[in-house]
Amino acid sequence: MKTAKILVLGLFSGLLMTSLGLDVLAKSTSGTVVKPKAYKPKPHSALAAKGKELFEKNNCAVCHTISAEGGCLAPPLDGIGSRRSQKFIKMRITSGSSEETKFAELYGKTELMPHVRVPAATAEAISQYLLTLKEPERGFKIIGHEEKSNSSISPPAQGSNDDKSVARGRALLSSKGCLACHSFGNLGGKFAVKFDGVGSRLTVDAIRKQLTNAQLLTLENDTEYGARGTTMPPLDLTDEEIADLTAYLASLK
Repeated sequence: MKTAKILVLGLFSGLLMTSLGLDVLAKSTSGTVVKPKAYKPKPHSALAAKGKELFEKNNCAVCHTISAEGGCLAPPLDGIGSRRSQKFIKMRITSGSSEETKFAELYGKTELMPHVRVPAATAEAISQYLLTLKEPERGFKIIGHEEKSNSSISPPAQGSNDDKSVARGRALLSSKGCLACHSFGNLGGKFAVKFDGVGSRLTVDAIRKQLTNAQLLTLENDTEYGARGTTMPPLDLTDEEIADLTAYLASLK
C-alpha cells in the first residue's frame, strides 16, 4: 500500500483532556502537541510475527492506521499498548457471543461501529503484535475544529425530539470516522473529549459550531509532511449533516 499523506479527524479535539492520559507538551493556534508516554513495546516474538500476518490477512488496515499506512475510520494503532490493555484488545476482536457479552458488561454502551471479530487464537496473536508497536517518536499533534462560517442551516432547538435526525446523526458518527479520536462508552479513540453526556455539558449551539475540520498528526521529525502518519481527509460536513450530528450529540445526556 502506498504511503498516504492524509488526516485523521476528531470532534472537539482542540479540547484535549489530560485525564485521558495524554500529556500536553505545547499549545498554540496551530494545534496541541502531546508527548509520548514512554511506552516500552513488547519484544518481538514468533507469535507477534504471526499476528502481523493475521492483521494483514484480516484487512485490519482498511480502517486502522499504523505509521503512514492504513485507513481512517478507526483509532490509529501506533503505541496502542500505552492506551489499551491486551485484555481490552482481545475482548474487542474475539468472536463469539460470550466474548461480545463480556465486553459489553465491562465497557458499557453498545458499540457504535461494528468490528470484525476473529477466533480466540487469532485474537491472541494479533494482540501480541499490536503491543509491539511503538509510539510516534515525537508524539501527536492535534489541530481542533473550526466553526463553519457559511452555514445556512438553523441548529435544532434545544431538547429537539426529531428522532429521524438523531438516527441519521448516530449513523454519521460512525461513517465519518469520529471514533478515531473520540470515545463513547469506552469505545473509540483516546485523543479527544468523550461523547458520553456531551449533550449535558455543551449547548446545542456549542456542539454545532465545532463540527467541521480537525487533524491528528503523528510527529516523527521536523518536516510536517514527513510527520503525517495517520490518515483522513477533512470532515467537510454538509449543513444538513451538521444539523443531524448536532441533534444526536445533543441527545447524549
